[in-house]
Amino acid sequence: VLLPVEEECEVFALGSQEEGESTESVILNDNRDLVDKNALTKGKECSQKLGASEIEELKQSGRGGKEVIQALIDNSETFKNKTEFSQAKWLKRKTAKHVPSFRAVRCTSLSLCRAYLSKEPHRVCYMREDSLARLLTLSNVQAGSRVLVVDSTNGLVL
Repeated sequence: VLLPVEEECEVFALGSQEEGESTESVILNDNRDLVDKNALTKGKECSQKLGASEIEELKQSGRGGKEVIQALIDNSETFKNKTEFSQAKWLKRKTAKHVPSFRAVRCTSLSLCRAYLSKEPHRVCYMREDSLARLLTLSNVQAGSRVLVVDSTNGLVL
């Protein structure tokens, strides 16, 4: 049973409150004391000492995403004071922003159709992969056959 001991809710008593039993106090870390200097000073004074141009220079110099994130951590005034959950959330957000991730996929008509459809569907006339499969099946195109194709889907049918 967690019972608040002080009004600030920073210290909680663990255990039951029956007679003869002792209670242990645990101090919980929270983000109440953190101040967003950007909002208060309108960008004149920042919690993050690295600017966008300096971060871009780090990337251009060939440093990896993990090194950029470590530099951001080292130059942050508030990172050490955040809770563990807030630090994990901050790291996840910065990792998504600064560490590029991709997956190499074999180039097939299915993968091309999915890629075009997710990025620029108008370039392939909004043709889904099932429509492409139906078109290729009904056209009776086989390996080694000579066919004439008029294509307005950026070569997807080819």
